Amino acid sequence: LKDVVRRLEPFVVDLLERQRSPVVVVSHLGTLQVLYQYFVGVGSDVPFWKLDIPRGSVIQLVPHLFGFEERRFSFKGDGDRERNKEGGSKV
Repeated sequence: LKDVVRRLEPFVVDLLERQRSPVVVVSHLGTLQVLYQYFVGVGSDVPFWKLDIPRGSVIQLVPHLFGFEERRFSFKGDGDRERNKEGGSKV
């Protein structure tokens, strides 16, 4: 897990922090959790893998003088189905 943090550091420092226009990051859950912890400043006593980022959601972070304004949007709907053991789908 520390490897994920180490590999993301150059991306965050060299690219994300210098952007002046909106950035959209689409990635695996672990990567999103590390980025969220970095930008929001969740205490290091909370492991990043315990941060709640629901599947099918978008988190908008708007920078302000003292942190970020956070808005969450859910896009989970009928098209997002789980497969059960028999190969069928359930909602």
